[in-house]
Amino acid sequence: MEAACAVSFPLLAAWMVEPDGGREIAGVVLAVTASCCLLAVGALYWHAALCRVRGNPEPMRHALRIARRLKRPLLALAIASLVWAVFLCFLDPSSAALAALGFSALAVLEYVNYYHVQLQNFDHLPDFKRLLRRRRLRQAHLAADLKKVAGER
Repeated sequence: MEAACAVSFPLLAAWMVEPDGGREIAGVVLAVTASCCLLAVGALYWHAALCRVRGNPEPMRHALRIARRLKRPLLALAIASLVWAVFLCFLDPSSAALAALGFSALAVLEYVNYYHVQLQNFDHLPDFKRLLRRRRLRQAHLAADLKKVAGER
């Protein structure tokens, strides 16, 4: 799902958004890039998780190395895209500025969802029941795997 979104979001943005100038083009491109990069890390991680379940742990080691190296740059990219999108919305809340804001918000949410806590708890009944029972979000799967790897060193 993440890989499909990472491929389709740039196409969707190009089809739906008509930026008026360089600032808006930069904002949309930055926001789409931030969200797609985070979705690509998610796709890589979930592919590696599937490989691990099937008995091949090597892709997971590779995915975790990449995710660890990209953690700070992806946070910086997500924040930069959000700041730029908010700036655009204050200047002129055009459709391009609002699209940049939407893609930037998605990037920030995906960062939190992968590197900190699992935000999506409504698509899997046991996760939803756990959320209702504990009344707090659980640690993200990628975050838990990164923590395990850091503890093994």
